[in-house]
Amino acid sequence: MSLFRLTEEQIGFLENIGQVGWIVGCVLVVIWLVSYGKIFMKAGESGWKVLLPIYNGHILYKIIWKPVVWWVLLGAGLLLAIYSLLRVETSGFLTVVYSVLVVVLLIVVMVLILWTQWKMAKSFGKGIGFAIGLFFLHVVFSFMLAFGSSVYVGPRSKK
Repeated sequence: MSLFRLTEEQIGFLENIGQVGWIVGCVLVVIWLVSYGKIFMKAGESGWKVLLPIYNGHILYKIIWKPVVWWVLLGAGLLLAIYSLLRVETSGFLTVVYSVLVVVLLIVVMVLILWTQWKMAKSFGKGIGFAIGLFFLHVVFSFMLAFGSSVYVGPRSKK
């Protein structure tokens, strides 16, 4: 017995919302790809490199920071994915260890993402306000970075 009984009209409405969400998502991805292609070109890289899924992250980190940070971020994400896919029901101490590991990896990933936005803003001569904008409204601010008057100045520090 189902807890929710939806009418045909309600089901149709939910399907329409899903279709609109899919279309909006595709538009945002296209805007992101075009923006990052332009950002890569401003930094002296070829714009087509944005189309290669893992390589584009390597190029981005080469432009704004150090490529090794990309591989650390990717590795942490892969560890989280592997853990969530292969998680075995355990009890006791192992559950606590796994839970702490997941929380630590999530914190590491979040700190690296925040730091990346700061490094990206700094590489184009922008400040902390722009970095916060990149974090919360990434597609909008990366579009502004790509098509605005900002100039690539490179990472100011290698730290």
